[in-house]
Amino acid sequence: MATPYSHLIGTNRGELLLGTSSSYDDNWSGNDLIEAVGGHDTIRSFNGADTVLGGAGNDLIVTRGPPEQ
Repeated sequence: MATPYSHLIGTNRGELLLGTSSSYDDNWSGNDLIEAVGGHDTIRSFNGADTVLGGAGNDLIVTRGPPEQ
């Protein structure tokens, strides 16, 4: 059984953070906590109910539904 929530923390610049494992299957799902501590991070939230924190400037935050199959 997968972990019900993801908690992703980016501590350096230029990171790509993907919240993926917040449901009990392999689909992209919500309820992730994603923190970008350094600037210039790309954060993708693939479903609703995510908490996304951009810690410094120049972060790119993309929220959308699951990727097309």
